[in-house]
Amino acid sequence: MQTFGRMLGMGAAALLLAATAVGAGTESTSPAFFVTLQGENAVAEEPAGSLWPAGAGMTYDSVSPDGGLVLATSSAEGRVYAFDARSGKSLGTVTVGKRPKGVKISPSGRVAIVANEGAGTISLLDTGALKVTRTIPVGKMPHNTAFSPDSRWAYVTVQGEDAIAVVDVDKGVKVDTIPVGKTPHNVDISGDGETLYVANNASEDLAIIDAP
Repeated sequence: MQTFGRMLGMGAAALLLAATAVGAGTESTSPAFFVTLQGENAVAEEPAGSLWPAGAGMTYDSVSPDGGLVLATSSAEGRVYAFDARSGKSLGTVTVGKRPKGVKISPSGRVAIVANEGAGTISLLDTGALKVTRTIPVGKMPHNTAFSPDSRWAYVTVQGEDAIAVVDVDKGVKVDTIPVGKTPHNVDISGDGETLYVANNASEDLAIIDAP
């Protein structure tokens, strides 16, 4: 593991995955991107300026690879709001765990993971049926997730344990824990699936590790 001291401060870490775009690298040619608005209890589509009513404490969002589905977490309500990304139509809500934060739709588009910070779990969602298929304990205060390119593995920041939880998505179990810096907040993965980048809030650094 490589650690770069103070390359990412808390403000940068908080913004790392604050908005999700549809454009290059997806099947959609739309330049739209989506932002959760806590003060408005809504999801905003930009640059169109559309506002989609949602729940209290909207936190993170994710867009499916085909650009058709937006999922957004309501931390105050313990729910995920689903929208048709092209029309803004509400597709309903899914009840997950306590204080959900990060949500990520897999590269396959079939599965999503929600990090339930207040419950110490992640919820696996079937994106077609919009329902929870499994709840997996991962550790204290999970916050966000990245998928491997083949959608087989998920990597979850576990803030309360200064670690990354490695989850076998097909089997629905946590299989490993990787120590990182203090209070790992957000995580991303390289395009080839070989390297993880972890923004550590309390130690104000960036951990670069080989993806198992």
